[in-house]
Amino acid sequence: MDLIQRKVKNMTDAKAPGKMQGNAPTEEPMLFEEKTEKKNKGWWRLVWVAGLCAVVFFFWPKGEIRGDAVLQAAKFVKLEVASPGVLKELLYEKGALVKKGAIVARFENPEIVRNLEEKKQSLEIASHDKVRLQSRAEFLQKEKERMSILYENGAAGRALCEKADFEVLDTKEELAGKEQEIQSLEGEIRFLKERAEALELKAPFDGVLLNDPKDHLGGFFKEGDLVLEMADPGSYFLELLVPEKDVKEIKVGNKVQASFYAYPTRRITGEVVRVAPRTIEQVEKVFKIRRVISCEIRLLDLPTDIRYGMQASVRIDTNSPEKTIQYRKDAVT
Repeated sequence: MDLIQRKVKNMTDAKAPGKMQGNAPTEEPMLFEEKTEKKNKGWWRLVWVAGLCAVVFFFWPKGEIRGDAVLQAAKFVKLEVASPGVLKELLYEKGALVKKGAIVARFENPEIVRNLEEKKQSLEIASHDKVRLQSRAEFLQKEKERMSILYENGAAGRALCEKADFEVLDTKEELAGKEQEIQSLEGEIRFLKERAEALELKAPFDGVLLNDPKDHLGGFFKEGDLVLEMADPGSYFLELLVPEKDVKEIKVGNKVQASFYAYPTRRITGEVVRVAPRTIEQVEKVFKIRRVISCEIRLLDLPTDIRYGMQASVRIDTNSPEKTIQYRKDAVT
């Protein structure tokens, strides 16, 4: 009887929910499905939050813009040949500091010198002829007045008076032609003098020579040919080409940290002093063009042996305040 009661009790316990049958647990289907739904909802919530964070990270202002900038000069000039000739002398080497007005190169053009001397001689002859014609005109004018008196008194005929008038007019016309010739010769002489003076190439401002054409000594240069390049170290600035999508973040006065690749351990401070008003098309690859805007950066303390065209890594703090650095206005003219 006890054995039968124990079997009945075991069967009753097996049918009851949440009870253990032997060593295997029993679970209700409804409870299992609810747990799966909660897990799925938690997974999609995690994906949504991660996506939102990615979007915020992408569009959130970074507070800085980085890039590579090149050292340029606001006062920069290409010295070209203003008068054709043969390069005979270079008075300075590349890298030399030159004062304004100093002669940096001399050219030679015998034809210009010869023409100048010929025009000077022609001017001297024309000046002598002018003096002679002036004297003759004064004499003929007096003779005309004398003939007029004689004609009024009946001592000379009308023909002599008319002849005197004609000679005076003829001499005055010749004198006027000679004066025009002299003016023309003087203009040609001024032009040839300028051409001769242009055979001496002079520095337009204090600066450093960036190239050295000594390999072309003895060579002929046409008018407009490039001879030398000069830059004023006092007007050096860094030019950073910023993608147009980022330029809205940059303002005049933003602080800058720069490091030249030639001086990797030295950090130089500066600020943005100008953002160009127009875009530039920059070719990255074949048939691929990037639109950029030039950003000008002034540095507080440049190394004394800095070189024009050096490259630097810069970081612009777009959250920095208004402009505070004062720089020379004549350096950017």
